[in-house]
Amino acid sequence: MKNMKEIIKILALVAFVMLIMLFFMALEGPETAADTKPEDNKTEETAEPVATEPMEVTEKSSVDNTGIIIIEQGPMLALSDEERRVVEQVVMAEARGETLEGQMAVAQTIRDRCITRDQTPIEVCTSPGQYSTIDMPVMERVSDAVMFVFDFGHSIYEFPTTHFYQCEILSEMPSYLTEFAFRGQTGPHKFYG
Repeated sequence: MKNMKEIIKILALVAFVMLIMLFFMALEGPETAADTKPEDNKTEETAEPVATEPMEVTEKSSVDNTGIIIIEQGPMLALSDEERRVVEQVVMAEARGETLEGQMAVAQTIRDRCITRDQTPIEVCTSPGQYSTIDMPVMERVSDAVMFVFDFGHSIYEFPTTHFYQCEILSEMPSYLTEFAFRGQTGPHKFYG
């Protein structure tokens, strides 16, 4: 049974990588965003600050059509069985109804806090008032999200991303986030770091 779960995880990773590759192959054409003139490439400006220092990346990064950067190989962090259980419970509590991308973004905040604060995943996840947790069976997609972020070093946002809030519930950004740079929105969450 354990071997079957490992095989399923590997197949899910292969499918994920293939989807990304197909997506970028579809984007290639006679004209890319880099080929357009600045006046043709107008985007809506936001008042949100942008990041200035990227995480160390060992492989080429790529951008999908939503502007979210998926790092092929970034920081990895090995988890013990207990740490994995705790991280998965937090991702279940915070993002179980979201897409794989939204779940990965939440997992990234945990990993990036571990790295930037030099704390263990359990210290990060159990700090008072930081993350919600829930004790329920973990969905396979949540396990995959945690695996992609921690075991394989995939990231949704290129820069260290340590905070988020649910913008569909809170009409205004919490004041403590003003000191952080806006990273982007994935599902109902806005991410900062």
